[in-house]
Amino acid sequence: MAVVVAVEIIGLRDLSGRFARYSVELSRYGKDEIKAFLPRFVTLLRKHAPVGKTKVFRDSFYGKVLGGDKTEVRFYSRDPRAPHIMFKTKPHEIRAWGKALRFLHDTKVIFRNKVSHPGTSGSNFAELAFIEGADDFIRVMNKAGARSVIYLSGKGGESS
Repeated sequence: MAVVVAVEIIGLRDLSGRFARYSVELSRYGKDEIKAFLPRFVTLLRKHAPVGKTKVFRDSFYGKVLGGDKTEVRFYSRDPRAPHIMFKTKPHEIRAWGKALRFLHDTKVIFRNKVSHPGTSGSNFAELAFIEGADDFIRVMNKAGARSVIYLSGKGGESS
C-alpha cells in the first residue's frame, strides 16, 4: 500500500527571466534535499499513525525517492492491513480461516465461525503528518530553489 506524494521543482527562471531548461543538475538539487528530509517525514507518519497493541502498523512505514524528470517521493507500509486502516471500509462479514475466530468480550473468551464487522471510518493520520511537516518541507524546497538559482547564475555548480 503506498501513499504517493509527487514533488517537482518547476518554473525556475535564469537571471534574464527566461524559464530554465530541465537539467540533471537542477533535478539533483531537489532530490538531494528530499532525500535528506525523508527520514523526518517517515518519523511524522509514525508519530501520527494509529497505534495498536503490537505497533506493527506504526513501525511499518518507509519512503523512497524515485528518479525521472521530476522528483517523486513514495511512502509505503509493509503492513497488509494498511488500506483497511487508512481508508473507509463498509460493514462486512469476517469468516474464520481455521476452526474459529477467537476474541474477548468483557472477560469471556468467545469462539465464532463468523462475525459481522461494522466497518471503519478510516484514519486521517497521513494528512496530519503532512500538515505538521509542511513548514519544514517548504524550507527544504526553498533551499533546493536557492541552490538552483546559484547554479543558473553560473556562480558555481556546487553549493551547500
